[in-house]
Amino acid sequence: MSNAAQNQIRLRAGLELELSESMRNTLRRWVVRQLPEADLCRLLVDAAIAHNDPVLLRQAIAEMSDLTAVQRRHASALIDTWEKSLG
Repeated sequence: MSNAAQNQIRLRAGLELELSESMRNTLRRWVVRQLPEADLCRLLVDAAIAHNDPVLLRQAIAEMSDLTAVQRRHASALIDTWEKSLG
């Protein structure tokens, strides 16, 4: 593999990592706004984000009965973007 190709791979990996970290921070901020109290659901969401587990995060969001349809769509879009950034 050429040097240029290796550099492109490193650059892409770095950008994906940066995007992934950015999306994790966005998701964390969203969770704090939606769940100001640190209850079991918020802890589950935090754990899912910390462990790069979009499936667990989707399950936790599904269990949040007080979210509106708009909030659920927004969370789903954030998770979709995060999932894509994970590769």
